[in-house]
Amino acid sequence: MQQLKIKVTVANRVYPLTINRKDEEGVRKAVKTIEDRLKLYEAKFEARDTQDLLSMCLLEMAVKVL
Repeated sequence: MQQLKIKVTVANRVYPLTINRKDEEGVRKAVKTIEDRLKLYEAKFEARDTQDLLSMCLLEMAVKVL
């Protein structure tokens, strides 16, 4: 498999990743989904810490997977 180095940004933090080229689209879609949910939670719960917002996103996504 061909490896690809990319950088993604989640919650204003940059994360360098090495992924299989075939997985790039899925990774970028996942990042977009996370960012969209973060924006929704930021608007809904204005006084929340970024860590709280990320935890809420994680919990929501875990429930959907299970």
